Amino acid sequence: MQSDLDVLKGNYINGTILIIFAWFLSFTIYNMKIQDFVSQKTIQQKNNEVEDYNNDLIEINNRLEESLQALDESQNVIFTLASALESKDTYTRGHSERVANYALQLAQTLGLSVNEQQTVWRAAQLHDIGKIGIPDAILNKSGKLNEEEWEIMRSHPEMGENICSTLSFARDFLPLIRHHHEHFDGTGYPDGLRGEEIPFLARIITIADAVDAITSHRSYRPSRTIDYALEELAMGKGHQFDPTIVQAFIESFNYA
Repeated sequence: MQSDLDVLKGNYINGTILIIFAWFLSFTIYNMKIQDFVSQKTIQQKNNEVEDYNNDLIEINNRLEESLQALDESQNVIFTLASALESKDTYTRGHSERVANYALQLAQTLGLSVNEQQTVWRAAQLHDIGKIGIPDAILNKSGKLNEEEWEIMRSHPEMGENICSTLSFARDFLPLIRHHHEHFDGTGYPDGLRGEEIPFLARIITIADAVDAITSHRSYRPSRTIDYALEELAMGKGHQFDPTIVQAFIESFNYA
């Protein structure tokens, strides 16, 4: 038994301080535990969100790969059709590929963008795809076509546009397929467009198409030289062909 009041008072004060300190320490530790638990939950939640996001990205990437694969397959199918078309006629075999190369060369000479070069090359590869719907008797006729046959032959740009219209990769160059037989003076087909109304890249394909037609052997005439083709282009400036593009093409060959 402690009879000294000062000692008792000191003990009570010390005890009280110890209790308060113990409570404060316990409260602090408890809060730290709570915060740590919340942090762990937050981190876990964020990790779950990141994982879900990554899974979504993987799914999107898989779908994109499937779409690209389907796109490649559709392109392969349509380009195979173009090759199959030319295999029916020994006189035009390789025509589309040569036209595409001429068109690409001209696009590069004109300083067009890589995207425009790719567009004109693809369109040139498929510019005659509509001829797959033309009867062989007309397509391979050695003599001059009559009016009815010529009318059927003139429908191939529209047929080509229709064939490619459901293909997403061809949407950018459908007008090039449709209008590659338009003339600068408005006398071409199918719509009789003239001058700037004709898509610029279609005007390039018109020239490339003419050059290969002139320099290729056909059933009704022998092949001509490239110099002869350049002379024909020069004479057709402002009539069948865009004069500016023709001049660029001629100069590129003269320079070479």
